[in-house]
Amino acid sequence: MGTCNWELFELRVIVFTTAIEGGVRGLVGRGPKFFEVKLELAMLGLGEFEGSGTECNFKTVFNGIIKRQALAFTCHQKDNEGNHFGRVQAAQRNNETLPGAKLYVNVRRSDNSGNILPEVTGLGVLFTGVTISFAQIYKEKFYISFTSSKTSPVNF
Repeated sequence: MGTCNWELFELRVIVFTTAIEGGVRGLVGRGPKFFEVKLELAMLGLGEFEGSGTECNFKTVFNGIIKRQALAFTCHQKDNEGNHFGRVQAAQRNNETLPGAKLYVNVRRSDNSGNILPEVTGLGVLFTGVTISFAQIYKEKFYISFTSSKTSPVNF
């Protein structure tokens, strides 16, 4: 089995700097959103994503993340929503706990049959009580790692 089809799938993360309980949605709030995220799975002692076509072992990897209650990732893109990344860096400096974060799968486009793959869209992990271990920007690339007091599956 090869690697997942990253032309079809994209991983995204939102780190909530402010949030409220959103019922079945978990947390809803504001904070920086990171696109085209690359998870640092080796740092967490996890294997790589595997799959082909429209299949990928997201649930297997996400279950490992849930057990570890931690996430580490890099990316080149984030949204332009104010200076929320500065708030994440401040939380690291001040050893402050943020409300939460969410890692999820985004389907960039449908597969060749026109299906939008609802079984994968939105699949992810919700982290609550997030402590930022590392949050830096270097040469326009974001490096972030955090732990959480609680993790739960989203749309499993």
